[in-house]
Amino acid sequence: MVQLLLDFGADAASVNKEGKTALIIASGLGHVEIVNTLLEAARWILQRGPDLHQRAGAGLTALHLAACKANVQYTIDLLQAGSDVNATSMDGSSPLSLAVGQGRVENARALLAARADPSLGPNGYAALHVTVALQKEDLVRVLLGCDRTVVGLKSSDFGYSALHLACFRGSNALVTLLLGHKAPIDSLDTAMGTPLHMACQYRHPKIVAKLLEHGADQTLYDCLGRLPSDYTFDDASISALFSNVSKKLTNKAFQKDVSRRSVIRFAQNIRNSENKCRARASFNSLARCLLVLQELESAQIAFEQMIITNDNRATVEFDFSNCDLCPREGNILGPMYICRECTMCAVCESCVAKYRAGSHPRFCSHNNFVVAPRKIWKDLKSGTVDQEGRSVLAWLSDLEVVVMEKGTLKEAT
Repeated sequence: MVQLLLDFGADAASVNKEGKTALIIASGLGHVEIVNTLLEAARWILQRGPDLHQRAGAGLTALHLAACKANVQYTIDLLQAGSDVNATSMDGSSPLSLAVGQGRVENARALLAARADPSLGPNGYAALHVTVALQKEDLVRVLLGCDRTVVGLKSSDFGYSALHLACFRGSNALVTLLLGHKAPIDSLDTAMGTPLHMACQYRHPKIVAKLLEHGADQTLYDCLGRLPSDYTFDDASISALFSNVSKKLTNKAFQKDVSRRSVIRFAQNIRNSENKCRARASFNSLARCLLVLQELESAQIAFEQMIITNDNRATVEFDFSNCDLCPREGNILGPMYICRECTMCAVCESCVAKYRAGSHPRFCSHNNFVVAPRKIWKDLKSGTVDQEGRSVLAWLSDLEVVVMEKGTLKEAT
């Protein structure tokens, strides 16, 4: 039927109301025979053939959709027909990043053979970051085997390396694999945290031991003025792994001093950033530094800048957040409760009761929260932080002055 329509002059490049061509629809549905018919039309009768680079919703091409399918032939046919192997969607996803996200090993191999760029991926995360976060060891091996340089790539939001993410997930196998491919062991994220900080914070003793065996620096401070061992004071099994040099908790005054420095650095980064996504990530780190300084309302304001919402503020979704108790993945919806003591634990409103009943994460049991957003947030004009109409940028400038006046900002030793 498709061939008959083409023979009678049907325009394969036309789009429907959703902006989709026949090729995009056929690729998405996995109709290999129709895909091949349309591709043949493209090869032999170019003026009647489909535009291989036509984009559907979210900026996806036919190759993006084919890369997610189990049959690698869709991907091969589109590549041979000239599809752009490094086309990116609205969120930055490439066909390769979608293939690895769906666990399509053969599709990934085909795309890499066609010189797919492994550094491309959604929201500034490379394909390797996606595979590590999803703990797909076979695909991690494929990517590392294709390009060893990807092991050092960092995400554009929090600056996480693949090793950071493996430590977060608690995957001993992936940590071993990445270290075997010379992953930078002391890679710093935007909050000055190392993979060792991550492993300690999320209580993975085997990974902590492995990192230390490979020479991870246990004397590096993060943006809160904390050593990796500062996150293990209530876990003897991990604390015992550290040398006497780093077993003693960092002085609180020093932590506050480092946090003041970090507040100024993050405020400057936000002002200079043209990337909203990256700015929201910086607000996250800024807010946690403010919690260390016990600047609670300022911390709430910083957390509010992470909110994704509609014009009437009827919904609340915190970007770059996840509930430390929820089984579901994804951003926190509704109010977010952040621990004032550890500054790292965040839970959604539905999980607060579970936390207070004793079902708290291993790394936090303080039961002392600050809540974002504030009650007045819904009534504020967009881009302002208070009822006087002060802008976010003006607030950041005022914040720097306040923080500098309250601390001496000595040189760190």
